[in-house]
Amino acid sequence: IQAGFRQPKGTTGTSAVQSYEFEFSIADEAIADSLKLCSGRDVLLGYKEYFAAIPWRGNSKYVVDRIIEIK
Repeated sequence: IQAGFRQPKGTTGTSAVQSYEFEFSIADEAIADSLKLCSGRDVLLGYKEYFAAIPWRGNSKYVVDRIIEIK
């Protein structure tokens, strides 16, 4: 989940807190295990984007293939 601030279109002045969810699949079990240990931390991930999700690749068109940085 990416948290951030945004200003609604057509307005001036105030900003709103917005949460963006990034749904992805993981093909490598070792990466999944590492991410489970990083709960609550900021993690920078590398991923591949495919045209669509297919069952043997996961439930998302985004497939995480590496952990770049854990903060």
